[in-house]
Amino acid sequence: MAVFIFEDESSFMLAQQQLAECNQASAIVHLYSHTFRLTGPLQQASVEQFMQVYQKILLSRSSQSVIADKTSPQSRKHKALVERTCRYIEQHLAQPLTLSSISKAMNTNRNSLSKAFKQELNMGVSAWLRLQRMHKARQLLVDTNLSIQEISARLGYPLQANFSTSFKNLFKQSPKQIRQDCNDA
Repeated sequence: MAVFIFEDESSFMLAQQQLAECNQASAIVHLYSHTFRLTGPLQQASVEQFMQVYQKILLSRSSQSVIADKTSPQSRKHKALVERTCRYIEQHLAQPLTLSSISKAMNTNRNSLSKAFKQELNMGVSAWLRLQRMHKARQLLVDTNLSIQEISARLGYPLQANFSTSFKNLFKQSPKQIRQDCNDA
């Protein structure tokens, strides 16, 4: 099992997204919030298994020496901006978000925000927004009985066709296929 430990929220969230799409058994830990996620075959682990793995990770982490943060002030600013922006986007997924509107909400300009996202997450703001919407859509398809049209509208896609295309590009299955697979299981 691979264990990934992150101190910053943006890296933790990116790792969750990337590892959710593969079958590798992994544990992802965000140190400051103590958020923990199991991926791959471990997703069905019991609470006891979850706690055993979590305790092992915390014990191994506490035995390691903590290295001082030697990143530049500019890098820390970028990291803070990206974390704030990610939280904002997650809270406003249903709204029609654009790079301009997000930049304005973050009191920065489009270029600074784009540069920070490229540096910290190796992707653009729009790509990250689309990824968040698609993962939320997948969760709603699995966990609710909302129609695909309702899910599409809730996540800022007025046209279901655009939503379905984006969804299929990411998950290699249509929303309808995902829902059928969940119902068959």
